[in-house]
Amino acid sequence: MPFDPARAAVQPYPITAFQPIYFLAESFKDAKGKIRQYATEIPRPFSVHYNSYTESIEVINNKEQIVNMFRMLRGEMDILYDALKKLGVPNDPTDETSS
Repeated sequence: MPFDPARAAVQPYPITAFQPIYFLAESFKDAKGKIRQYATEIPRPFSVHYNSYTESIEVINNKEQIVNMFRMLRGEMDILYDALKKLGVPNDPTDETSS
């Protein structure tokens, strides 16, 4: 059967017998895309963020966490901007017409 995450999620699999059905994806890339799309449709009252410093997933569910994330991102962007200036990259490095 073609891989459908929504259907696979509710498919009962008895633990004492062979699987009654197998799902087949066209490719790993296809399965990954379908899983990502399925995950975006799961209703949840929070967001998650991967913190590369602590190597953990953080639940974002209040204003203070969002403000802190924004401050961290702003600090990272300031560092990148400073590095670009030192390398002589124009103010908008995405503007390919200034190269």
